[in-house]
Amino acid sequence: MNARVFLSGVAPIPWRSKEVEAVISGKRLDAEIITKAGEAAVQKATPMEQNAYKIPILRTLSKSSFRPSHRSRKGDRDPKSIRTKIMDTPFKDFPFKTVLSLKPLIEYLKTLGSEGRNVRLHIKKQIDELLAQAPELERPIEDLSLLETHKEIVGRLMEFVFPPASWETEILGAIVPISMQPFFISPGFRDLFVQKEKILRAPSSLDEENFRKGRVIKIFLLILEKIYGIHQSFEYPIVRATTDPKTGLERYFKVNLDLRFIDVCPLKEVKPLTDEERAFVMGHLIEPETHPADRPS
Repeated sequence: MNARVFLSGVAPIPWRSKEVEAVISGKRLDAEIITKAGEAAVQKATPMEQNAYKIPILRTLSKSSFRPSHRSRKGDRDPKSIRTKIMDTPFKDFPFKTVLSLKPLIEYLKTLGSEGRNVRLHIKKQIDELLAQAPELERPIEDLSLLETHKEIVGRLMEFVFPPASWETEILGAIVPISMQPFFISPGFRDLFVQKEKILRAPSSLDEENFRKGRVIKIFLLILEKIYGIHQSFEYPIVRATTDPKTGLERYFKVNLDLRFIDVCPLKEVKPLTDEERAFVMGHLIEPETHPADRPS
């Protein structure tokens, strides 16, 4: 096998890695060769003062790109198989419990009416009046049928997030973290991404891994920031492919996640990370689901 390998995001232009090419050319891509390819990718890397963290990321990403795709496995074309994996299995082994809470959004909206902010001062009054009619919306919402009970109030609250003028034309949605249960979505979002059972349509086999990994990475970065104070900007685009019901054509969408209204609450006291643990975390940003037994808790 002859190969040409180019690395993106490491230089002003795509960077050809002859070191990696020398490792994989004419070889079968087994675990040993893939490991060597990852090391070769960073062999001549010279990081600047503020981006040394990219070295372990590049090493891991290079190895990941050479691993056999899950798409080649038998049965992955079966829609039911895909749906089961995407909607059920990705987080079964992850120590996360997720529950819908409108509290972060409500608190944010109330601050908009506080003194010293150059915004409409009547917002806080509106929020207080709405919640006086449904105080249970300020508590964790285990049963999503509560939203249907207070559908009008929820709609009024969400108007502060989704401008009414864009509601009929834009693809917008509010989704419960991790479980990916949509609870407030625009008509465009519903038509493209939601099934009759009010759950997200499974991604196509082509973007299944991208969708899964993108969600995992976003959640772990949020935990690092909220719990450990590690602010790490890492762009891993989440792309969804879907068939447009009106045209029958396949369309591709980049998913833009707004995580401002997600809170992370540890269930027990969190110990500070050691330097070794921080190095481990930074080296596995793009595959945080690997080696869970070795991951700091």
